[in-house]
Amino acid sequence: MLGQEVSAQRLLSEVTLRYRVTVSSPGSNQPVAGLDSIQYVVCLKGGQSRTEMISSLGSESTIYDPRTSSGYIIKEYGGTRLLINANPEDWLAHNRTFHDLAFNTEGGHFTIGEFQCRKGSGRLPSGKTVIVLYDPSVGLPNYDYHLAFAGLKGLPVSFELEQEGLIYKYELSAMSAEPVSYGRFQVPGKGYRTLTYDELRKMGKDNK
Repeated sequence: MLGQEVSAQRLLSEVTLRYRVTVSSPGSNQPVAGLDSIQYVVCLKGGQSRTEMISSLGSESTIYDPRTSSGYIIKEYGGTRLLINANPEDWLAHNRTFHDLAFNTEGGHFTIGEFQCRKGSGRLPSGKTVIVLYDPSVGLPNYDYHLAFAGLKGLPVSFELEQEGLIYKYELSAMSAEPVSYGRFQVPGKGYRTLTYDELRKMGKDNK
């Protein structure tokens, strides 16, 4: 298993990760028009986490609170600003694709920038495989920010995920172990329309 191969892991107490994201259709290496210059930012401090997917269209963020096993989803597109409360059941539903995903290490080593990576593969309930190149010498404060990596004991450096029929390729572009402000995990106040997770799902169905 992944955790057994790490002998001298550097465990970070807080970190900010920035990824470049390219989006393509299955079977095509050409980026999808209008979905370029996307950034994925992960902020971790102890058990707290915040992720941000930022594009020219807007942004979508999540804040996870380990004390309550619940979180918030924040959507900002144009003049629309939504704040969605997600209880523990909602959080699992939001990440259900990757629930209980376990990775096995494949052979070989890969150098990506300053990172010495191994290749991990995990099979989803759908039968599809998730491949991640990760550095086992770096341990993150927590892996709750994305259930895809709950069983990964290392730093994800490059990986691909399929979402809504598109392939998203993530490549780590920067890592900072500088202190992360507690303000990054505060829920925004005024100016947002508050919804439950069920209301968000109903909106999605109505728009189809």
